[in-house]
Amino acid sequence: MLATRGLGLNKNNYFNSFLYNINNLSPPTLLSTIRTLTTKATTSSMSNHPLVGEPVPKDLVLNNQDGKSIELNSYIGNQKPCIIFFYPRDESYGCTREVCSFRDSYAEFSDAGATVFGISSDSVENHQKFAKNQKLQFDLLSDPNGKVREAFKVPKTLGVLSGRATFLIDKSGIIKDVYNSQLDFQGHSKKSIEFIKNQAT
Repeated sequence: MLATRGLGLNKNNYFNSFLYNINNLSPPTLLSTIRTLTTKATTSSMSNHPLVGEPVPKDLVLNNQDGKSIELNSYIGNQKPCIIFFYPRDESYGCTREVCSFRDSYAEFSDAGATVFGISSDSVENHQKFAKNQKLQFDLLSDPNGKVREAFKVPKTLGVLSGRATFLIDKSGIIKDVYNSQLDFQGHSKKSIEFIKNQAT
């Protein structure tokens, strides 16, 4: 079992989940893997995702933090842009920074008529606590079985960590781009704002 004591980790540290999932790796392999993760994850770029240029997947329904059933397609393709961001886990360091970045910029999304959804595998109850703690103005959707994450083809980082990806969807419901970065937490909202501003022109 990999010891995490003395590494400066706590329950809110983003890498905690990563380390616990790779306990079977030898120390040299572990260090190599972390170096690779850091290099790849900090190199943020718009990806060549297979769904770019395609309509949003159909018939996807999830519950939000209040337990309300949300049919994604009813919010997409209605002549307003939509942002859907997938993140790993409520209350973790990186995810809190990402979600709060969307929160702090929410007026810009609202003024553009854009809908924002955050999606993770956390339960409705966890989402409710997270949304309340962070005073979020948008819906967090619970995807416990990962069916929507799979439909959007969100890859895991190095096959271990749940991917962090933001889908930029235009007014007609077409996925125009995907921002994929594991460690550029606030870059997701920044790229989303750039996108909705371009949609307005």
